[in-house]
Amino acid sequence: MLSLRLLRLFSVRSTCSNQAPILQESYKVSVEYGLCEMMNSKAIRPKVAPKDGNMGFDVAVCEAMLPAEIVDKNVERVYKELPQWEESVLQAGARYQQLIKDLADKYPTENLLLVTHGEGVQVAVSSFKKDAEVNEVDYCGYVELRRPIFKKDHTFITGEFDLLTPSGQTGVSYSLPRALENDTNQTTP
Repeated sequence: MLSLRLLRLFSVRSTCSNQAPILQESYKVSVEYGLCEMMNSKAIRPKVAPKDGNMGFDVAVCEAMLPAEIVDKNVERVYKELPQWEESVLQAGARYQQLIKDLADKYPTENLLLVTHGEGVQVAVSSFKKDAEVNEVDYCGYVELRRPIFKKDHTFITGEFDLLTPSGQTGVSYSLPRALENDTNQTTP
């Protein structure tokens, strides 16, 4: 089984600089546009929001904050550009949910660390833990998802994601209906 961690991004610079010594050992890093903040005025204050819908995000600037040897320049991004400005909360949630699946499918034999924003972490919990209701995602809060992967006839068959992170232990608190509080496998009805 392989794991997928989602870490809430609070500052690209501090997150990258704090993790860079660890990442140099064996990891490759790439920027995925779809892991960005929700592109709407709920997440981005109107004073900061682009008047023309263009956030002016430059991947090269972000990548320059990292040691050159860990940046994967050959990666093909799932999202070729940032989502459109004023996407709805539901659209952003669907984007995060699908992107988590797409990235896990794209790299089925690798453990992934996805750095995103609070809404992305919230979606990871609510999408992959049945009936979970997220109460709070702290800065640098994270969750770990895992799914079984089987190789058959030169292809990979994947199971459903399980949320491994108990509420409140990693900066993410969520609640479950009473009957499900002790259930650790979200795929069981």
